[in-house]
Amino acid sequence: MNSALALLNSALALLNSALALLNSASGTMNSALALLNSALALLNSASGTMDSAPALLISASGTMSSAPALLIGASGIMNSSLALLNSSSGIMNSSLALLNSVSGTMNSALALLNSASGTMKSAPALLISASGTMNSAPALLISASGTMNSAPALLISASGIMNSSLALLNSVSGTMNSAPALLNSASGTMNSAPGTLD
Repeated sequence: MNSALALLNSALALLNSALALLNSASGTMNSALALLNSALALLNSASGTMDSAPALLISASGTMSSAPALLIGASGIMNSSLALLNSSSGIMNSSLALLNSVSGTMNSALALLNSASGTMKSAPALLISASGTMNSAPALLISASGTMNSAPALLISASGIMNSSLALLNSVSGTMNSAPALLNSASGTMNSAPGTLD
């Protein structure tokens, strides 16, 4: 009888140790989740425009609310210290997996913020480039307008040169037409010269 009581006391002591370990693990997980909640709140405050941040906070809050219930349910159904230890170990592993998953979500959120920040930083450069193009457009239009305005003057000048060329050709043609008359006149003068000498 005493041996049985001693064995029962040992089992109860082991169970109390396991429950203490479980409570310690629960405290550690609650601290980690509280730290995660603070980090998410800081992320939400920094971003200001992330629509997914409230959903992440609600999800984290729901996880925090369900974690104690999971721990209480697990402790309520344990029939032995070994099963309790195995269960607490599984819960710890699940908690670490959850923390890793949330950490990955936070890393993705930070990458999204960095990407958005890069886009915001490149936006002024794009606006400045577009502004430069818009500023140079009037100069291009003015230059093209000047070319169009000077084209008629060039045509008028070419027309004047053509008219002058025709006048010169007419003058030369007149000179050529008068040349036979001059030759005929000179021939008549030569023909009358002998009579004059007589």
